[in-house]
Amino acid sequence: MDPNSDRFLSAFNAIERHLREMLGEAEHRTFSDLVHRAGDSHALVRRLSADLRHLADLRNFLVHRYQEREPLALPSDLSIQKVERIRDALLQPATLHSMFHKTVYFCRPPDPIGAIAQLMHKYDIRQLPIYEWSEFRGLLTSQPLTRWLAARLATGVGLVEEEPVAKVMEFQTDDHQHEFANHRATVTDAFNMMEKHYHKGRPLRAIILTPLGRSSQLPTGIVTAGDFPALLEAVGL
Repeated sequence: MDPNSDRFLSAFNAIERHLREMLGEAEHRTFSDLVHRAGDSHALVRRLSADLRHLADLRNFLVHRYQEREPLALPSDLSIQKVERIRDALLQPATLHSMFHKTVYFCRPPDPIGAIAQLMHKYDIRQLPIYEWSEFRGLLTSQPLTRWLAARLATGVGLVEEEPVAKVMEFQTDDHQHEFANHRATVTDAFNMMEKHYHKGRPLRAIILTPLGRSSQLPTGIVTAGDFPALLEAVGL
């Protein structure tokens, strides 16, 4: 076979082996069945299922219609890039720490809300972790801020910039839209977390990275909803 076909088939076969090993399936199981079964518990495979099936069609064409050393078709550069990117995403997924390790701004319950609002505006922060000492207490987002401000204005109170963040925390209605992950967590883990929250009807707003994935550790990185497109790009979606 030509080098491009060999390269394509090598990547595709690596994906197929990985799915079989993950499921403990024998050789007689079709690739389509593997994708379907793996997708039941693996959010990334489910998101990639359409691409995987299209690539399987090309694989079948290459394997079964290669005649007299002259192929009827060759995989395009785009197809090769796609299958290799999916192979890497499934077999060697990037860690969230490698992609999103950064200085994480956070606030504390006694901090004046005026200063914190300015910080969020300056750095375009949509989800700001709240910590009391080193213990996570919640996410400060625009929704509780808006509810708090509306309530304060309704009372006719004047300047409110010096009120503490703790007052805004009283207006949080859902504190289960975040996850913690350690430094070994991968893009695959992120997709599984997103899927879990989707099925619960509570969109995931942030994945907070700490050395051991504990809420009692200060953050070393954060993945927010605005970063999700980067996760999709990392796996070729």
